[in-house]
Amino acid sequence: HVGGAGSNSFVGSNSNNDLMLGFGAWSAANAKLTIQQSNGNVGIGTTGPGNILELYRDAGYLNINHPTNTSYAWINFLEGAGSHGSIQAIGSNFATVARRNDIEIQSN
Repeated sequence: HVGGAGSNSFVGSNSNNDLMLGFGAWSAANAKLTIQQSNGNVGIGTTGPGNILELYRDAGYLNINHPTNTSYAWINFLEGAGSHGSIQAIGSNFATVARRNDIEIQSN
């Protein structure tokens, strides 16, 4: 474990060799980020992620931010190397006026 007396954070591993990052005294209960050694699953707010990325928090939000109103944010779903679909949030001052403020769902 990294951290010591007076440290307010830790990096360590549990009995499954999962990598854990947390705050306070070393314990799985204090872990805020877990990367499972067996499958690479990442958990934020959980020590037992059941999927590639699992976010766990009561009344939490996931924010994807595009920094300017002329831009967009995008979640792309891939099948192999090709796009299978996407969700886009278009900025309020995007170049194509008809697309401004749109939420677009696309499938390929």
